[in-house]
Amino acid sequence: MRDRKVIMVSPVTRGCGQLSIQVAVERGRVVGAQVIGGLYRGWERILVGRDPADAPYLVERLCGICSAAHGTASSVMLDRVYGIEVPAKGRLLRNLMLGAEFLQNHLRHFYLLVMPDYIEPPPGLGYDSQAGGDRRFSWEANQRLVDHYWESVGIAQICHQMLALLGAKAPHAHGIVPGGATVDPGTDVLNKLASLLARVRSFMEERMLPDTSLLAAAYPDYFRIGAGPGNYLSYGGFPDPGGVPAFTPGVVRAGIGEEVDINGITEYLRHTWLDEDDVLDPYKPGAYSWVEAVRYQGEPMEVGPLARAAVGGEEVNSSVMDRIMARSRETSRIAEWMTGWLDEAAAANGPAYLQPGEITELEAVGVIEAPRGSLLHRVRVEGEKVAAYKLITPSEWNFSPRDDRGRMGVAEQSLIGIPVFDPGSPVEVGRVARSFDPCLYCATHVIGG
Repeated sequence: MRDRKVIMVSPVTRGCGQLSIQVAVERGRVVGAQVIGGLYRGWERILVGRDPADAPYLVERLCGICSAAHGTASSVMLDRVYGIEVPAKGRLLRNLMLGAEFLQNHLRHFYLLVMPDYIEPPPGLGYDSQAGGDRRFSWEANQRLVDHYWESVGIAQICHQMLALLGAKAPHAHGIVPGGATVDPGTDVLNKLASLLARVRSFMEERMLPDTSLLAAAYPDYFRIGAGPGNYLSYGGFPDPGGVPAFTPGVVRAGIGEEVDINGITEYLRHTWLDEDDVLDPYKPGAYSWVEAVRYQGEPMEVGPLARAAVGGEEVNSSVMDRIMARSRETSRIAEWMTGWLDEAAAANGPAYLQPGEITELEAVGVIEAPRGSLLHRVRVEGEKVAAYKLITPSEWNFSPRDDRGRMGVAEQSLIGIPVFDPGSPVEVGRVARSFDPCLYCATHVIGG
């Protein structure tokens, strides 16, 4: 059609990894979309031939934002390989380290990645306004959000301080290993953690949650923009000392909840620059991304804070603003859980770590909830070495290309129908993409045999 325009947003800034989005616009609305993961990394190949115990340290290098999540998922997987029952204190300390990472991720996402799409930045922020002509805050409200933007940088740093107290460093902590946690903190460390956590919680209650409400009030139309397929998945996460997860595991499809079946997960390659033999093929006809099309029983599934809320029994809508609000609410909830885990860790008896012994299982899976959504690590061991390793990350779910039947991925579906008021500055496309908290560093891998 004469009215049709094809727009390429490349790269999508203020996200992790090389994400590009191409949309076709007719009569001011998106009618076609391709989400493109433009980076090949090949982590599964890097791990082959290594000692399985090396995996947590190596996979943490996938990402500097969610490194503890990869270390935790890999350690949960190796707990099964070595037949270890992690001690109660070890579970609590893992929760605290991963919880600190959730807090820093969600804070950074809201203020540093999302907020610049809506505010007029001051000169010192280092970039032009991304909001185009769609700026709706008063000068006073805009200044308040800019002030909190700067303040959030220090608060996110405090979250990493909490992680480093138990993990020796952040990112890429050393304290998360198969068997539990390597640091068994004394009262002084736990008191320090409690003090830091109190400062973070104060910022959330006094800044982040009110700022989220302010954004939602200024942009109510974004509750009607960016709807995904309405399917949600969560593996569950943050187990209590007895192993019961704080995040509910399950699947919601067409409003109906069910148990999640790991065997129902399939990946498709028709639109990916890979073939069935793990061979890279950048000239493959019809391919447009390095990300595989991951599906659950043939369906695209949204993962992340909104999905966790849906699977946990909350009534949710699928939109840009619903995702943003779900993440802020989850941040507050996790901080509250962490206060309880600190008290339990202080009262817990017994060790925090059990030394792995002989390998008892040659194949194992570790699944957890990471800040961006559901994370899976799978290993096959032969001759006490990694023979195959597989990762399925949150951004693989949310930013997958079309599958072999031509069905769009979650983010692609969420772009269909959104308005684009200025094709020369398609701010709406970026707002939809960033509502998922994209990380294409984590999403671009290869299929294992």
